Amino acid sequence: MKEILIESFSLVEINEKKRERFNSNNHWVDDDSEYVKPTDYEEICEKCDTSYWIDKFKSTYSVINIDLSDVNWLKSAATAYRITERMDSFKEDLKDFLEKYEPLTKRFFDRQEKYFVKANHFSLKTGVHGVGPYSDLKKIMESIITSDDKHTPVPPTATKLKIYLMPWENVSLKREFRVFVYDNQITGVSQQDIYSTHLLQEGVSQEVLEEQYKKWVHVIYQYFHNTIKKKITHISTFSMDIAILDNGKPYFIEINPFGKLYSAGSALFHWVIDEHLLLNQNDVIYFRYTKN
Repeated sequence: MKEILIESFSLVEINEKKRERFNSNNHWVDDDSEYVKPTDYEEICEKCDTSYWIDKFKSTYSVINIDLSDVNWLKSAATAYRITERMDSFKEDLKDFLEKYEPLTKRFFDRQEKYFVKANHFSLKTGVHGVGPYSDLKKIMESIITSDDKHTPVPPTATKLKIYLMPWENVSLKREFRVFVYDNQITGVSQQDIYSTHLLQEGVSQEVLEEQYKKWVHVIYQYFHNTIKKKITHISTFSMDIAILDNGKPYFIEINPFGKLYSAGSALFHWVIDEHLLLNQNDVIYFRYTKN
């Protein structure tokens, strides 16, 4: 097991500095950036698509394939929503869509099953209905359309849309982490919801909290080396989201790109400022969390 070095940042500092110091991505986008979009940008994003890993981690799931004609109106609706922030602009199109896909609605949602949903390689956490659980197709489509431009499943370049329905797990944000993997080694771990002090709000001392975090990082480390590393073989450098369930077991959520030129956020790290940490080849895992 690697050494775990823990660092914390105050919620005040995180709110003040935001992307200047935390959760950066796509550093080539800014007008004054010294970086350019990498030629393999789409290829790397594609390698993180749900289709590459879902059969290796999920024994039960269902897929809804959306017709290209519907992908096109969804792209237009998503673009319009980001301008107007009005859902009524696509009300009629959505009504027609739901009538068209009614057989699938009956198949998957008649019993009010609860699902965690991914569309292509994005979850719906930035959509109007959040991360879920989802029990009807209408809310899924509304969240797809209203997802922010960094997490939209229907960007202007989209030519397909696959909706993955996975059985809902009660994942607590207190125990969800962004994990950084460089050359098949974990180099960093951060709490995922960076704008919450989590356990500290419950009166847990810093000493006890950090000891608990170390235990969770150890669980993630063992899970990575015993399971994930053997299943994710098509890519060796990536970030991933892992949760610790109520029973203490790790739960794989998804993989994402890695690095300052790609789309995944860096949570409590910064892709440029902390690059030397996230690329480290020492026997160290850097862990970061938010404090009061």
